Amino acid sequence: MGLRSRCLLWPDGPMEWELLARPGEPPQKFPLTGDAAINLLNAAIKEAEKAKLPWENKLTLKPSEQLLKLVRLSQLKAVQEDSDAS
Repeated sequence: MGLRSRCLLWPDGPMEWELLARPGEPPQKFPLTGDAAINLLNAAIKEAEKAKLPWENKLTLKPSEQLLKLVRLSQLKAVQEDSDAS
């Protein structure tokens, strides 16, 4: 998973979600694969639609110009570091 430019997070074990149901009680733990998460989301969307709750089906994200500039600078720096290491 990309946290930010050139900074990646890698799990050191299976993915697990915790439900904090009540203060002071230990959390309930649930393993969740990527496919299971997608299935859970799709089921939640269907239930929301049945209940006539609004759901935004299409979302378009657009980065700011400043973010684009920072990403370009980061990529240039990475290329420069690679060529310096050679």
